[in-house]
This record gives sequence, structure tokens and C-alpha cells, in this order.
Amino acid sequence: CQPLKVGSQGVLDNSLAYNGCIIDGTVKNSILFPGVRVEKGAVVENSVLFFNTLVKEGGQLRQVVSDVNTTFGAHVRVGGCGTDTGTDSKAGSRVTVIGWNNHVPDNMTIGCGCSVAPGIEEEKWPENGLEDMEELQ
Repeated sequence: CQPLKVGSQGVLDNSLAYNGCIIDGTVKNSILFPGVRVEKGAVVENSVLFFNTLVKEGGQLRQVVSDVNTTFGAHVRVGGCGTDTGTDSKAGSRVTVIGWNNHVPDNMTIGCGCSVAPGIEEEKWPENGLEDMEELQ
């Protein structure tokens, strides 16, 4: 396994990133397992990303738990309810869970507290994304 690599513009703040991770974006208050890659311009906050997860350029993950072998496409927005306005409601502390072997399409929006089953086929992803608390089976 290769060592952890934080690129010249990468930020790793109050987080644990294992060997084999490559961080060119921003990671805060998170745990990254081996083989996770966060591309330039991507932000991962308050999240746990398991083995071999890729967050492409411009992706934003907040309060996400992602299982192994998942790719988040460019400019996705996943989780993070309450991050813009404060966390008054119960929804503010909800975690979005993404099952293993998924490829979240570019520009997809997935709300907070959502649940995505493992291995969703490309044609099953909803064009308009997922609202808070929705499930995708």
C-alpha cells in the first residue's frame, strides 16, 4: 500500500486518512480508509469513506457514510442538511448512507438522511436527484 499523499492544494483537517489515500481537495472531521481519493476542488466533511472511494472534482459530501468501491461524480452534492442554515431540526443530524459498488452520476444531488442501496444501475438514478430522507433501492 502506498503512503498517504496530500497534494499541494490538499487540506486534511481534524481527520484520519489511512495509507493509500490521495487528497487534492479538502477533508475535514472525517475518516478515510485506504484507497480513497479526493480530487481537486472536492470537499468532504463530517464523513466516513470506506476503501476505494473516489470523490471527483467539485464534489461535496457532508455527513456521508460511503461503503467500498463508490465513485462520486464531478460536482455532486451529497448529504449535509442543516449545514447552510444551522441544525434546528432532527434532520440536521441525519447521515446519508451510500451502499457499496455505486457510481453517483455527475451533478447529482442527494439530500440528507438518504439511503442508497448497493450497486444501483446507471439508468435507475433519478434525474432530479433525491430529496431529504428518500431511499433509492
